[in-house]
Amino acid sequence: MLLVLLACMHRPPTTASSAEVPGDPSVSADPCTLLFDRGVALYNAGSTERAATTWTGGYTQCGPGHGFLAQQALAAAKLEHYDDAARLALQELSEPGPTPLALKLLIAMRLQVSTAVTSEVYARGRSPEGAIMVPDIQGEYAWIRLLLCSGREEALRQALVQGPHGSLDQMQFVCPGGGGPQTLYFDYSGDAMEQALQGEQHAPATGGGTGGE
Repeated sequence: MLLVLLACMHRPPTTASSAEVPGDPSVSADPCTLLFDRGVALYNAGSTERAATTWTGGYTQCGPGHGFLAQQALAAAKLEHYDDAARLALQELSEPGPTPLALKLLIAMRLQVSTAVTSEVYARGRSPEGAIMVPDIQGEYAWIRLLLCSGREEALRQALVQGPHGSLDQMQFVCPGGGGPQTLYFDYSGDAMEQALQGEQHAPATGGGTGGE
């Protein structure tokens, strides 16, 4: 069942690959997009290991923010290397620009990973310096509810605090079944709505006219 779920957790290629359309002037894509799409094509064709190699090279060349680590995690999970997959997803969720796939995979594999990886998940986000990067605000609640609290939590307080690189959400909560209050820190700067809001706040003001007659 997990592999059936994971098989659906990839996005289609974003552009046509210039390698498949040689000399076509209508094809214009940056190298990172081409590497991403080449890996997707290989994965869809059943060449999981070759797809993983392509995405590994993409991350080496392009760095974070392109979804390469989440795609590597997808390939590792397809090969049933669940600990490796979870650690790749965790790495993406510790770098700017994480994709929703990383968190979805981590949640889907929570029962397949070792106790060591589970401990790594529990240790994340306990300080502002180690804030968890989430693709959107809803990712904060999904992390708490589905990774830490077995599907249910009691929210105590949410506060905006200053982190090393900007604003963070400080979430205080209690899981069912005992235990005291817990605190986690989330970096939600990758949320598209938040980015749009920040853009509006920093946009230069426009004048309403040129003055009197």
